[in-house]
Amino acid sequence: AKCLKAFADKEITLARIGGDEFALLFPNRTVSQVEEYIINVQEKMQQDYEDLPFAPIQMSFGYEYSNSSYEIMDQLLNKADANMYQNKREKKNSLEVR
Repeated sequence: AKCLKAFADKEITLARIGGDEFALLFPNRTVSQVEEYIINVQEKMQQDYEDLPFAPIQMSFGYEYSNSSYEIMDQLLNKADANMYQNKREKKNSLEVR
């Protein structure tokens, strides 16, 4: 949560939706800006926690973009959630191959 918050400005809404799951809303942002945020968070997590016995910390991200969320917020959240689980499966499969 601290790392997610560190890169969030006052316009970004950050909410815990489960034990280790968070939802973020990025108003007035481009896809590139959202992707840059994700990269920054991933890099920070790896730098700050690389010496821990359970490192590296695996984070899975999923997002969905729309110019407007008007009347489609549920669809956007469902798609982002599906994308996050896809990202998680891809990481798990890549770990199993090694």
